[in-house]
This record gives sequence, C-alpha cells and structure tokens, in this order.
Amino acid sequence: MMKARALLAAAGAVLVLGGCSQPGPAPDPSPGPSEESVLPLPPGETLPPEPPPRDAPSAGTSPAAVTAGPLTPADLPDEVLGFAAQERPPAENEYVPNGTWTHEVAGERAGWEAMPTCPGNTGGGWPAAAFALAGTYLDDRDRPGNGLLLQFGSAGDATAYFDTYLAVLASCPATDAMPAAQRVAAGEGWYAGRRDYGGERWSEVVARRGDRVALIIVNDDDAASEAQLRGLGERLSR
Repeated sequence: MMKARALLAAAGAVLVLGGCSQPGPAPDPSPGPSEESVLPLPPGETLPPEPPPRDAPSAGTSPAAVTAGPLTPADLPDEVLGFAAQERPPAENEYVPNGTWTHEVAGERAGWEAMPTCPGNTGGGWPAAAFALAGTYLDDRDRPGNGLLLQFGSAGDATAYFDTYLAVLASCPATDAMPAAQRVAAGEGWYAGRRDYGGERWSEVVARRGDRVALIIVNDDDAASEAQLRGLGERLSR
C-alpha cells in the first residue's frame, strides 16, 4: 500500500511539473530515495493494517477437529431460528469433514473472515480470537445456517471485537448493497438484524458473554420474527 502511494505521488509530480517548466538537467545517476518513502501522513492518521489474503486455507489431509481448545459442540446452540445443527459439506473445501456439525477454525482468521465487508471494515486492528469453533445448520428446506463461537484472551478483548463488529455493521448501507444490513433489535451484549446479499435474505444474531462472542446467521428469507431474534440474542448473551 505504501509503495502504491509513493508511485502515485511521483506520477502526480511529473504531471504538474511537466506542463509548465523547461526541461531540466539530466537526472542524477546516483540512487535516489527508496520508493517506499512517502509524504508524511496528516497528524493522527495511520495506514490501516494490511489484511491477510482471503484465499481459502488449505484443508490439509486429516479431518478437522470437533473441538477448539476449551470450546465444544455443547457451547453452540443445536437449534437456532428453526435451523437444526447438521453436518454440511464445506463450501470451498476449506476443511476435511469430520462426520459432525462442528469443526475447529484458526482463531485469528475466523475473526477476520467473519467481519462484514462494509465501509467501516479497515482490514484489521481488532483483537484476535484464541480459539474458534464453527457450526453448520440446515432447515427443513435445506437452507444453510452458520454459527461461529470465538473465545478471546480476556473479556475486554471480546468486548472490543464485539463493538468493532457492530460498528462495521452500522456502516453497511441499509439497501442496495452487497451486503445491505438492517438492525432489528439490540440489548445489553447482543444485536439482531437482517442481511441482504443480492436478494438472499439472512437473519443474524451477535452476542457477547464474558470472553466469548457468538455469531449466528441463517438463510431464512427474513422468516425469523423480532421476538425470536430477541430471544436468541438474550439467550446467547446470558
């Protein structure tokens, strides 16, 4: 990113000077400043951290673990908003199935991948989870749902991630975007809303409890009522 900014600055200088001044002396053959050098940023401004690549991680050859550190399937709900816990083939071969509905995910990557791709997403800067356990759901129409439980090193880190997640969601347009997001209800330590991915409508609940953050999203075409979403949020945050 810094290299790109330096090249843009150099190109701008050529455009400005080339149109109004006489040709100058031949350039000094001695090495110039590194192209990594850039103009100072305004006071208080920092470059966002470089995000990790979004390529799917290698699945490896062994079945994914059913647990993640202290996290077990019992820590995720086995039914959410009409969707039941059920094994589902991985969408991008990102892990080797283990015959169950839960699988371990690398904590840092899981938290990064879960963060919504909305304008407020700077690409990083939030606490990394120490452990992450993902769960898969299906309803009676075989529509998918996903659960993710993140455990952080402290309750403070969990709160920071939760707050960042909600701030990023708030930056999503309410309509006509990929994704669009709308809040339905919220309370102490939980949020419930809708997401729209080009006509695919999902309901989601995000909840914080101690050093853990739970994220649930189901492809229910907005079928979940506000009362159901509120009930799940309150249950997961207690």
